[in-house]
Amino acid sequence: MTTVLAADAGSPVLATNQTTATTTTTTTAAADSQKKDKSTDKGTTSRRTAPPADGSAPIRPLDKKRARDRRAQQALRDRTRSTIHNLSEQVTTLTRVVERQSQELSRLRAKLDGVSSENAVLRKRVAAAAANGLLTDISGSPVDGSEASASATSPHSVMSRLRPPTWKMTPLNSPPTCIADQLFLGFVTAQRQIVSSQASHTSPSVTSPTASTTSTTTTSASQPPDIAPLIDRNRRGTDEVSKVASDVVRTYAEIETLPKQIAVHFLMTHLLKWLVLLDEPSWNSVPVWLRPTLAQLTIEHPAWIDRIPWPAARDYLVAHPEISLDQFAIKYGTSLSIRWPYDPSMVVIVTPGLESEHGEDNNINDYLVNPIFEHHIANLANWDVGGAFRAAFPEMARLIDESQAQPSTQPDYLPACG
Repeated sequence: MTTVLAADAGSPVLATNQTTATTTTTTTAAADSQKKDKSTDKGTTSRRTAPPADGSAPIRPLDKKRARDRRAQQALRDRTRSTIHNLSEQVTTLTRVVERQSQELSRLRAKLDGVSSENAVLRKRVAAAAANGLLTDISGSPVDGSEASASATSPHSVMSRLRPPTWKMTPLNSPPTCIADQLFLGFVTAQRQIVSSQASHTSPSVTSPTASTTSTTTTSASQPPDIAPLIDRNRRGTDEVSKVASDVVRTYAEIETLPKQIAVHFLMTHLLKWLVLLDEPSWNSVPVWLRPTLAQLTIEHPAWIDRIPWPAARDYLVAHPEISLDQFAIKYGTSLSIRWPYDPSMVVIVTPGLESEHGEDNNINDYLVNPIFEHHIANLANWDVGGAFRAAFPEMARLIDESQAQPSTQPDYLPACG
């Protein structure tokens, strides 16, 4: 066989066969190699994509990464949302704090303006009182106008050195707002001038400015109110104060019953006497609860407010200038009542008139306030208002009820000076 191969080595057929065999061997080796590689890759892929034991879909690494990214992004969004919410709450809280502080600042500024205005009014009143000789220092010596003006620039100096007698401090009234106030204030101004001109007399008296020397009607602080002009409009009365009080009471048609008329007349005469005389005896005759409060002394207000019995109601009216007399009077007049458990006619005592100096009977009765009724109306608890007033002014009615519960209390009055 070796010989044959050697002999045929140079033949073309043999060379072709050899080439074919070599090619076939190479191709077979390459195929085996590819099969081996594919078998290896297939085993690896089978291991990578092997399904979980529970039978769920396989989770690829890329899916895991995406899930982690989504969770991180969601956590970031949650933190951002929480931060924004917290910051919004802080902004809201701080805004409310700023608003409250702004409101408090505005309130304090308004209060400061009010105190400044009140201080300016008090300085003027102190200076005017000193100019009229109405102020004394601690030793009781009069204070002149220049000293008061200098002291008025220092509130502490005013409080420490100047002591106006309580009965010299009158309500701070505005110009008249109604006919009754015109009559009231005009009368007080005219009578003060007369009293001032008679200051040298031992016992000041209220005199009719139109009366002649022989027909002068006077009154003193100790003289009781004369109700004759109230009951009989043709009677002049014994003093001008009672006459003017009677005229003012009759201007209010709502005050229709005799107890109410006598009660209002009683208070008005005592108030008028003090406003004219400005002395201690007339001041002492004014019921404690009718005396001016601090608000009445420092805040300008209509004069009709001073004639309301309850101090708290007067302060309320001073603080609410939008309430006019027309709004107030109708409800007040019809609702005002006096707790008088007896016959209305018993509030007045009628006595026969005395004979004239010529021995003739003048047939004119005298009228006196029943002392029991006078004592009765001196108690603020016996004054009340009804449903119409309470419906129209509920807040004021509440203040009146509180005054009834503590009738002896006198809020915000200046202390009496001995």
